[in-house]
Amino acid sequence: IGGTVWKITKQGEEIVYAIDFNHRKERHLDGALLETISKPTLLITDAYSVWTPQPRRKERDQNLQATIQNTVRSGGNVLVCVDTAG
Repeated sequence: IGGTVWKITKQGEEIVYAIDFNHRKERHLDGALLETISKPTLLITDAYSVWTPQPRRKERDQNLQATIQNTVRSGGNVLVCVDTAG
């Protein structure tokens, strides 16, 4: 659903760890903007999914909704984190 970009700074050195993050804007979350990080000393990233076809937004939304419904119907819990601003 999302990902994490870590920026670690120590003694003037800056390391950015950006593995398996999403750069595309989704309905529930903005895409990652690596351009906002100015020239780190070291950038660690991957290209694992570069050749994997990505489903269209409508299909991704339907899959997310189906996963949530199936989880709740089978007695599970779903936690959807949202920004307090709306």
